[in-house]
Amino acid sequence: MNKLPLIVITGPTASGKTKLAVEVALKCGGEIISADSRQVYRGMNIGTGKDISIYTRNNEQVPYHLIDMVDPSEYYTINHFYKDYQEVMIGIRERETQPILCGGSGLYIETILKGNKYAAVPVNKILREQLNELNIMQLKQAIANEKDLPFPVDTNSRKRMMRALEIVAYLKDHSIPRREGTEDYLLYVLFLERGALHENISWRLRNRLDAGMIDEVETLLSSGISAERLNYFGLEYRWVTRYILGEIKLDVMKTRLETAIRQYAKRQMTWLRRMERQGMKLLWLEGNNNITELAEKILNGSKNSSRLNYR
Repeated sequence: MNKLPLIVITGPTASGKTKLAVEVALKCGGEIISADSRQVYRGMNIGTGKDISIYTRNNEQVPYHLIDMVDPSEYYTINHFYKDYQEVMIGIRERETQPILCGGSGLYIETILKGNKYAAVPVNKILREQLNELNIMQLKQAIANEKDLPFPVDTNSRKRMMRALEIVAYLKDHSIPRREGTEDYLLYVLFLERGALHENISWRLRNRLDAGMIDEVETLLSSGISAERLNYFGLEYRWVTRYILGEIKLDVMKTRLETAIRQYAKRQMTWLRRMERQGMKLLWLEGNNNITELAEKILNGSKNSSRLNYR
């Protein structure tokens, strides 16, 4: 059985996580497991940055997992992710290859590393339909009314508020087992100075719009995916949908979307710093450095992990 530690590469959106993960995988023959809560959905490619071509370089294909798993009309929860991750890891360990978990969904990563008993709470479709009728201020009030919330809730995210209320409702009548975490891992955070990150976000947004992101959202709508469902996915899908429906003009959509992406990147960093304050060891990497050098640094850390205290 492979004893290699799990390499985790995370950081804010537009920091270059996937390119670095591919570089590491190519150097060590590793396999990448996506920790992106939206790339699991088929047909959501441009808006989620699901560039499958990035996993191939010089005709060499890097194996990747947990991408294009379900249709956007289906619910894919943290519980599904946890189970799918465990199944993928069995295969990777049997093949004795290096596992690399890469993505920016902090809850997904924290669930794998620390274990998360709330991941076992199933989807309550009836409750979700009811909560989907509420606007964001009503959801915030519903969260405020819950005096015994067992965890902090991001009240800037409809999706997370709805999930929190779903968990609270479930806990009133059920108990849930603890999920096991990961004992041996190296958690790397790729970060950029704020100005450089904002520049990357602007450049990437322009590229996605030029690549047909609006057409992608129109295709999803015409396939039967509701505007409410796309709003649930947030960011690109929320703001482009509002533009397509005629609620806002193109220039307003671009401005508000870019602002929303910047705010999302800030929340991602806040989540990571919270993990660090809670005692998890985060290894910070400057994103402006040479990607080959960064990959070598990660692999050297993996080789030496048996004599270094990374946790």
